Amino acid sequence: MSDSVIARLKASTVRRGFALFVMMLLGFLLLYLTATIDAGFVHKAFLVGIAAAVLWMARAMQRGTKGVSNFMLIILVFSYNFCRKIHDSI
Repeated sequence: MSDSVIARLKASTVRRGFALFVMMLLGFLLLYLTATIDAGFVHKAFLVGIAAAVLWMARAMQRGTKGVSNFMLIILVFSYNFCRKIHDSI
């Protein structure tokens, strides 16, 4: 199975750290905004929901970019055929 690996992708540590910092900062700024603005309950609940989604996505990005991604020939062939079918149907 290791013979079918055609490429390995690893995120740069600096870029990964910067992207995670920006997403976490956005989430915490949204929570700060929620605590400091004078708005109704629905608007504050909406901001808390968006902040939670941003922080959840930051955590998912952290877990997803921790290791090395292997691109295998089988996946690339499936992707090519899937994209070709979509292009032909347009």
